[in-house]
This record gives sequence, C-alpha cells and structure tokens, in this order.
Amino acid sequence: MAKEIAEEYASSLADLTVNSKPLINMLTILAEENIDHAGVIVDTVEKHLEKVILHF
Repeated sequence: MAKEIAEEYASSLADLTVNSKPLINMLTILAEENIDHAGVIVDTVEKHLEKVILHF
C-alpha cells in the first residue's frame, strides 16, 4: 500500500511544473487522505526535491 501511495504522489508531483493552485490543492488532499503514510509522502517529496535541485 505504501509503495502505491508513494508512486501516485510522485506522479502527481512530476506534473507540478508551474505554480498550479488546483494541483497543489489536489496534492494536499491526497496527503490528507493518506495521513497514516505521512512518512512515505515526506520521503517522496524529499526525493522529488533532490531531483529538481539537480536540474538547476
């Protein structure tokens, strides 16, 4: 279950290429719905940030 949540969240984060309030809201809702897996979501965000930082 945690792997699927991480993959879904990572996929949604990959779509966030500009400031998009609807997408940010959707990511927030997804995180709230999966609060029991907050650690997995945080890890996913951290991995995404590492990738983004490397591209600059």
